[in-house]
Amino acid sequence: MKAELFALSLEIVDAEDIVHARWPLAEIHLADGAEPALRLKCGHDDAARLVLSDPTARDAFKRACPNLLRVSPPVARSWSKLVLWGSFAVAGLASALFVLVPFAARSIARTIPIETEKRMGAEITRQVIGQLQRQEKKSGDVVCKAAPGRQAVERLMVRLTPQSLDGMVEITVIDLTIVNAFTLPGGQILLFRGLIDLTETPEELAGVLGHEMGHVFYHHVLELALQGAGTAALIGLLVGDVTGGTVIAGLGQTLLQASYGRDAERAADAFAIDQLASAGIDGKGVATLFDRMEKKDPGPRGILALIMSHPLTPERKATARANARPGGAAMSPEDWRAIKRMCET
Repeated sequence: MKAELFALSLEIVDAEDIVHARWPLAEIHLADGAEPALRLKCGHDDAARLVLSDPTARDAFKRACPNLLRVSPPVARSWSKLVLWGSFAVAGLASALFVLVPFAARSIARTIPIETEKRMGAEITRQVIGQLQRQEKKSGDVVCKAAPGRQAVERLMVRLTPQSLDGMVEITVIDLTIVNAFTLPGGQILLFRGLIDLTETPEELAGVLGHEMGHVFYHHVLELALQGAGTAALIGLLVGDVTGGTVIAGLGQTLLQASYGRDAERAADAFAIDQLASAGIDGKGVATLFDRMEKKDPGPRGILALIMSHPLTPERKATARANARPGGAAMSPEDWRAIKRMCET
């Protein structure tokens, strides 16, 4: 087992990259006050412990976890039996929701009218941009609006979008340093300046956008949002509350902390490779970007943010290399320069 520190969480994974636990960074704190090794836990009820003895690792955790130095408060013994019986009382309900909510989310995600999903997406997009903007302490409008760059992105999207998704995908370029691109409900794709800066060729960028379009095509993001929001979102949809507090509140944060499973990433990768081939665009950009992701120096808002939401597994890298098909350029040199400069003020 190994621990991997990401932008918003810590993941405990095994040798096959299967995630066994995900601890939000804000909930990680000292299990006791012992030094020099740090014994960490998540929340106050999780029995798992992580012991850090390496000084470099300790320093990284101290920077990343805002509540790290708060020691878990003692729990009065008189409460122990009440807590035990209370846990038995909710165990059945929790087990049922663990099975039923993901199943319901998969079913509902494929039946929600596109107009409803677009209304959800518009509000969630506002949440996500606002939260990331506050994290970077950047005020004002962060949407990159330079006309030549915006038009170049739109031309690329026209080449990549299949007929079945016509009118269903909208891309917004955001002037924030986070190295990421992700999809939100309603076909909203957010592309961040940090990722544009990371890409070295337009074919790499085309691979990213094709991958995100795959998540739109397969309804992955709406399914992920409904799973994360749980019963409140599902009940809200059943009673028609699609823009009020029941469904929307907190979904932006839910999606920022979520990550796709292997099947979803595999499907989105295959979609991207097929769309690149259909558009006559060289497919090896996907593999070269994966290589650069591995070599990039990680940081709290750097490449780890991308890997967190889109787990990079050996299988994904091998498949991208094996299935890449030759082709031409994704755009003209003039369009590529316009995209690279579209966030300049």
